[in-house]
Amino acid sequence: MNEFEELLEKLKVLAVSNDPDILSIGLSTAVQLLEEINDERNSLWLILDEMKKSEIENYSGEIENIVDRRLAHIKLLSRLKPDLV
Repeated sequence: MNEFEELLEKLKVLAVSNDPDILSIGLSTAVQLLEEINDERNSLWLILDEMKKSEIENYSGEIENIVDRRLAHIKLLSRLKPDLV
């Protein structure tokens, strides 16, 4: 059982109490857990954004290579048959 699962089990026990102090502890624990989950979520979005940016940069190099090859091909054709270009 990981840390989050343990906290969830603790919250389930605290949630059924009628004691205001115990409910307050449960609420504080829930807030802590939600803050940690939110931080993890934000970190994951940053990682995904970086991955997406990296993929776009990788593809831009491939596209540039294709364009360069096509331009070289066109230049070659224009030397062979200048009236086609």
